[in-house]
Amino acid sequence: MNKIAPPASGDDLPDARSGREAESAYRSEVEPDTAEAPASPAASSSLLGIGWRILKSPLTNLVAPVITLLFILIAMAIIRETFRDVVVIRPIGVPVSLADNGYTSTIVSQRLLDQIALINRQNEIVHRPFLKKSRSFYTELGEIDMQLPGLGLSLRSVLSYLRRTFGESETEVGGEIIEQDDKRLVLRLRVSSEGGPFSDIVSPVTPTGTAQGASSLDDILRAGAIQAVRVLDSYALAVYYLGKEQAKVPEIAQYCEDYDPSCKPWSALLRGLVFSGKHDWTGADASYREALAEFGIPEDGWPAYGMALAYLADLKRTRSARDDRQTNEREYAEAMGMFHQAIALFEHHGLTIDDYDEFYIGHIYQMGYSVGPYNQPDCAKAASWYQRAAARGSALAQNSLGDLHNPDMDKHNCAGLPEQSYDEARAWYAQAAKGGQVYAQRRLGEMYKAGLGLHGTGEPELAIYYLRAAAERGDAVALTDLGEIYLNGPEGMPDWVRAYAWFELAAEAQGETSALGKATSKRDAAASHMTPEAQAKAMNLVHDWKLGHRGDL
Repeated sequence: MNKIAPPASGDDLPDARSGREAESAYRSEVEPDTAEAPASPAASSSLLGIGWRILKSPLTNLVAPVITLLFILIAMAIIRETFRDVVVIRPIGVPVSLADNGYTSTIVSQRLLDQIALINRQNEIVHRPFLKKSRSFYTELGEIDMQLPGLGLSLRSVLSYLRRTFGESETEVGGEIIEQDDKRLVLRLRVSSEGGPFSDIVSPVTPTGTAQGASSLDDILRAGAIQAVRVLDSYALAVYYLGKEQAKVPEIAQYCEDYDPSCKPWSALLRGLVFSGKHDWTGADASYREALAEFGIPEDGWPAYGMALAYLADLKRTRSARDDRQTNEREYAEAMGMFHQAIALFEHHGLTIDDYDEFYIGHIYQMGYSVGPYNQPDCAKAASWYQRAAARGSALAQNSLGDLHNPDMDKHNCAGLPEQSYDEARAWYAQAAKGGQVYAQRRLGEMYKAGLGLHGTGEPELAIYYLRAAAERGDAVALTDLGEIYLNGPEGMPDWVRAYAWFELAAEAQGETSALGKATSKRDAAASHMTPEAQAKAMNLVHDWKLGHRGDL
């Protein structure tokens, strides 16, 4: 058999491949080359792939605008927070004795903030026209915080950085409560800011044995709040004292001017009010004119500019009358011209800016500053403007409408009086009380206490409800009224302990002098019916009320 010899050269050998290699070669010939093509996002099971599918879905047309709007709102909130002048109250260190009773550092800092908020709330309700832009106080506990995904940063830290870099630097209030050897508590606050030095604020302490003095937690927090506001927002404190201790107003207002030149016109207005309260017409005239000159234009201090103009007009109107009540026609004409200028300004601003202005136009007419006989109030026009402001939610206007309809309120021969009706008055007071108007709360409580408009029968439960609302705002008259309810006994039997407690709180409150004197005498009368143990129980109720534990009283 002949054998076939292999070729001498390997080049002529056939391409002999393994089975796997041959299969791969075949696939490469019949299938498209996908090795270098990118993978489709839709084919991926990753988070990116899911997001891609969402963007490709029909829901995108609905979701995208919502997401865009959300980012715009977040950006606007961050910008607003960046340029807001804020004070952060850090946790206050506390001794073990307080911590064991539940008063932790964060709770005490929140209670300090509550005391500061009371000052601002009182200003907003009673002296709103004299307020200028104030600082914002909050605690770490009350500030919203979150971790920003992927950045490892918190929203609070980002805002702090933005404020330091672009806006107002943050001011911090921290400190501690120290328990002395005699068991008295002393609050030491430290106020710091990037633009100023550290300063310690130490609350005043009272001698050992002083009943319910600054050794109580609530008292030292109140003292600390007043001193903190004095350093950080002194004008707000001057406004606060305007209705409580006017003698302190000029010194605090001057402190504000020394550290903040923008305080000057506002402080001049407050000094004018203090001078007027003392019947120093020369000083009041100079102060009101200084305020108007410093404001320059109404928009730079509205509505305080309008108030200064109205007060100056009232001053000229008062001085235009001689002792025999004969009017100095020239001065009176000047005063009326200023009043009409004030009304025109309030009308302009009231229709476009603030319901307070509409209320104050009504107030001007009710006080008799309109055209007509000397000092003749016009209640018809006053009621018209009050109703416009009340329709916009002004609790002040609602309270004034209650006064106009209340038969027991002196209207000073006001022309065009509306219907005199207890029911109508009570309805307006109820609206104002719901809006937080403390005087309406008190008057409504007094009406239920006396049974006015309720067929001659009192409703002590409703009276207590509304009077307590006013009492929680520190209204001395409401506190005294509550004492009288318990003195007579809601159920016919005197409750000496609660009556004594309410009279004690009224005597310690700052308010109308007549109410304080009345409360002191009635408290002493109640004490004559009580044992020392009962008086101690009453003082415990007073102490608990100050600390915010008010359920038992």
